[in-house]
Amino acid sequence: MKLLRLKIDEPFRCLQAGFELHFLREWDKENAGDFAPYILAGPNGSGKSNVLELLAAIFYQLECQYLTYRPDVLTPPGFSDGFSNAFVKRQGVEEQRPNAYEMEYLAPVPKRMQGGNKATHAHIKITKTPDSSARIFWLNHPEYGEEKPLSRVDARELLPEFVLGYSSGENEILSLPFFKMRFIQFDEYLDSLKNNQSYGGKPESRQTFLDNAFNQAILLSNLLFEEPNTLQPFREEVGIEGLAQFRIILKKSIEISATQANEFPEGFLIIDEDIDGSKIFHLPILHKFEPIIDRLQRCATCFYHDTESDTLYLDYLVTEATREAFKNNFASAIDLFQYLQILLILNLCSVSEPLKTDLYMSTAFT
Repeated sequence: MKLLRLKIDEPFRCLQAGFELHFLREWDKENAGDFAPYILAGPNGSGKSNVLELLAAIFYQLECQYLTYRPDVLTPPGFSDGFSNAFVKRQGVEEQRPNAYEMEYLAPVPKRMQGGNKATHAHIKITKTPDSSARIFWLNHPEYGEEKPLSRVDARELLPEFVLGYSSGENEILSLPFFKMRFIQFDEYLDSLKNNQSYGGKPESRQTFLDNAFNQAILLSNLLFEEPNTLQPFREEVGIEGLAQFRIILKKSIEISATQANEFPEGFLIIDEDIDGSKIFHLPILHKFEPIIDRLQRCATCFYHDTESDTLYLDYLVTEATREAFKNNFASAIDLFQYLQILLILNLCSVSEPLKTDLYMSTAFT
């Protein structure tokens, strides 16, 4: 994906209505397939972070609009589509900004949508008018010849494959949409347990914030999969020669309250008794990950299951055989990272429901 243009029709933080930014102009489009990052440079207070916050907020809205799964707290009563980017008033506070914008970008065309001329890049335009959902158009459609409104299925395929966020400082406004999406990803998996539904092992949404734990997972995946020549510039710049050993610790079940236990199917939980005879409920949190755990276990040098704490320890001494095992069990570095991503997200099980609701309902975009 290559951003082309962004314009807002209502104020967003310090950015005024009518603010417009061109990332790639007509004479640069032929280089759209090259790695050419766009850099925002300017003095403090000039609005650099606000542009990134705006993009994070927009992609969060788009994700929520097109996700198959959304938590009930994000489904305002009275909206037939289950989600609206309008000013939804909850607890007397207006939220869900930005409310009006245009954005254009180039996206690789999926094979099923290429048509006879094998178009490689689609020119996508997204428009949102006040108090309405965003609409997505394909401007250079090979057969339609003009702006083609995209169906929900096609629009989802032409959204970016990944939206990654990173901040070296304490920019919580930038990270907030990404952390909201983490909880959506967590609830997506948790609801699959509660309703005994299938789960593919990877989050549906594409929005990921690269904090310390997630960066470790990316580094691990790349050091296991990439060829030495590919990683040579990384070694020269960062000074890391390679990966010697690592450990993955998986808590297979967690204790939950009796109230939480009522949300799960009968017979699904592990029930013990305390010394006073009261019931202790344990949720097998990794129930739908057993096939993935088996694959990780096949790649391990050794492993140990502590039955008392129901914790699995997987230890890896990294050799060529270890790398080959990972390549035989996972399709790519990205494939491995996406599985590690959702395992990391399951750490959110320790967050209380009131705190999670507060995060969902936060109004940082206003």
